[in-house]
Amino acid sequence: MDLKSRFTGCLIGLALGDALGAPFEGSPSGKKSLQYLPPVLHYSDDTEMSIGVTESLIAEKGFNPDDMAERFYKNFNIRRGYGAGTISVLRLIKKGMHWSEANKKVFPQGSFGNGAAMRAAPIGLFYFNDSKNLKEVTYTASSITHDHPLAKEGALLITTAVSEILQGRTKEEILESLLHTSEIKEYQEKLKTVESFLQKDITAEDVISALGNSVLALESVPSAIYAFLKYGEDYLKTVEFCLSLGGDTDTISAMAGALSGAYVGIENLPEEFIERLEDKDKLQGLSLELLERVINP
Repeated sequence: MDLKSRFTGCLIGLALGDALGAPFEGSPSGKKSLQYLPPVLHYSDDTEMSIGVTESLIAEKGFNPDDMAERFYKNFNIRRGYGAGTISVLRLIKKGMHWSEANKKVFPQGSFGNGAAMRAAPIGLFYFNDSKNLKEVTYTASSITHDHPLAKEGALLITTAVSEILQGRTKEEILESLLHTSEIKEYQEKLKTVESFLQKDITAEDVISALGNSVLALESVPSAIYAFLKYGEDYLKTVEFCLSLGGDTDTISAMAGALSGAYVGIENLPEEFIERLEDKDKLQGLSLELLERVINP
């Protein structure tokens, strides 16, 4: 599969997963119907911040944390559903405080949330063939708002998975790479649970109990990875499983959707939903611009 299809599939897959999951955020577990969604599928802060990441990588021809932080607050639309902590960080940055000070003022110990992981996929795209810089860029980009090790490693698992997908790895190889990448015991244990779950008949309730469905990175990134590894060949089935978890449905679906979209390519995403996705043309254009930057730095 060509990179154009994978890049576009990843970014559209992220935004579509986000938009399909947003109406069900905070819901209990159980099967969700996509029949009565609104005519236009609006994305949340997950996609808005991913757009900021992508725009910055394109404009700067690589990673510039100050530029990325600036784009976060310039794009900021409070109606997208940002978390209270991230809102506070972005407002401090807008007032002139450097992002490295702003995040510590709001989160002295660093945020545990999944706000860095939800926007990390474009970094995995840009640095998919640059393992030397992938980890450092992921960690620093995460630190703009989420500086806790659990948040940064959650983002790294997403960027690593995207990188492995674009290099044509099998699902088994992707999981092996994630297990090798993980340096935090809690993530290692959850990834081993994912590995064992893939060999069994597992319900949504099993995943919620063992992996989680909350806004914490540790309780959402492993669930998204499981959904991708289990159902990733079928984008819609991947997202529908994420929705069945309830809880932080938009972010879990966005992360798993980005991975599935990169894995199957844009041609295999559901056209009937893409046509209704807000800013679909902008997102597709950004994905192609990002690819151009990778090919012609």
